[in-house]
Amino acid sequence: MINLLPEAEQAVIKKELKIKIRSCFLFCCSIFLISLFLIVAIFDVYWLGEKEDLKIEFNSLSKAISHLENSSSMKEKERIEKNLSIFEKNLESQTYFYSFLLKPLSQVTPASIYFKSLSVTYSSPFSKKKKKNAKKNERKLNVSLTGYAPNRIILLELKENLERADWVTDFYFPPSNWIEDKDINFYLRFNLK
Repeated sequence: MINLLPEAEQAVIKKELKIKIRSCFLFCCSIFLISLFLIVAIFDVYWLGEKEDLKIEFNSLSKAISHLENSSSMKEKERIEKNLSIFEKNLESQTYFYSFLLKPLSQVTPASIYFKSLSVTYSSPFSKKKKKNAKKNERKLNVSLTGYAPNRIILLELKENLERADWVTDFYFPPSNWIEDKDINFYLRFNLK
């Protein structure tokens, strides 16, 4: 295409074109900046509202907690007194908490077996008169366990592990434990050395 305009007019047209392009670019940039500012302002208003809501909720919860502290401290005191009375009764009846048994027992127990109850008592081979004179070393600890095993193979593994344990004596595993193939509720008894 041939441009027949004189060079002076061509220069003026090119100058006007550059001004239009620059003004269009500035207009687009200003629209972008105004939109960005409005978005930031909207989020700021939103977060301020959330902050106020959280402050109100925090104040109401702190009031509720201060109110509950008085009542919960009374409940906690009652719970502690109840636990102390249970502990005193256990001491009087010579039933103790044998947590030392749980670690070696957990080491010989297969992973899929769980225990439902554990009872540890002192055996009393003596009459009541001789019981007072008997030494603590002469008495044995009897352990009774009930639990659940998913199948016979795992139950057999528990039985063999307990029979091999050097801290177990007088192991009793009743034949009734073998009746079921799966989902076995079992019972066993042994003494501690």
